Amino acid sequence: MSKEVAKKESAQVAIPDAFKKKGASVSVIDRKDMLIPKLLTMQPTSTFVSEERAAPGDLVSSVTGEVIGGKGKWLKFVPLMTYKTVEYYDKSGAKPKLVKTEAWDAKKHSTVEWEQTINGKPHKVMECLNFYIMLDKDLSNPAGLPHLVSYRSTQKQGGKKLISHFMQMEMMGVVPWYGTLEVTTTKQTNAEKQPYFTPDIRPVGQTDAKYAEKLQQWVDLIARNAVRIDETDDTEVTTTRGTDVHSQAEAQF
Repeated sequence: MSKEVAKKESAQVAIPDAFKKKGASVSVIDRKDMLIPKLLTMQPTSTFVSEERAAPGDLVSSVTGEVIGGKGKWLKFVPLMTYKTVEYYDKSGAKPKLVKTEAWDAKKHSTVEWEQTINGKPHKVMECLNFYIMLDKDLSNPAGLPHLVSYRSTQKQGGKKLISHFMQMEMMGVVPWYGTLEVTTTKQTNAEKQPYFTPDIRPVGQTDAKYAEKLQQWVDLIARNAVRIDETDDTEVTTTRGTDVHSQAEAQF
């Protein structure tokens, strides 16, 4: 490591003594109030894009609105945990609305009908692959938080690549955060010639062992449901000429 890099890393974590806690906290903080941001992939009609805060293909942190990666730029991250859900969208209105999310149950959902009529209203049912990750830039930041990324519909290929990583780490007998990956976005076109962006993920190496304890602590917190997820909407499901088209709004990752 060069002196310049070492100096930069040291400066990132150096805290003046005047700001260090010397006694009991003056505020009451419940860890369940911590808000974990989502990482959103911007689509042509995303809210952030229409407000000119981002461009299609950008990766945006939902809480701050910061553009932190995207098309043409690779963003490093460490995967922590994964879980699968099933989402129910009411399609009776002008805009599909997420009305229910269920934890994946193989016995119940492996034969589920993806188009249903519930209480007389048409519904779309979708599998969703969810992942907690830690961005590389947040590893050395004492205040850095994980992000939640989710894949559904046209985004699911990215989720399958991440699931493969979890399986490979399991076969090696190591934790998922042993390996570091990176993501960018690529432009695709659907059957109606409409553009949308999907994730492209690849492995890039081993995570620095000095972050192992921090990552394990976050996994323990998440496993105890000791965090909250930002509720920023991230998907729409629209139907065009009988084809379900995903991501005409913010799509995670």
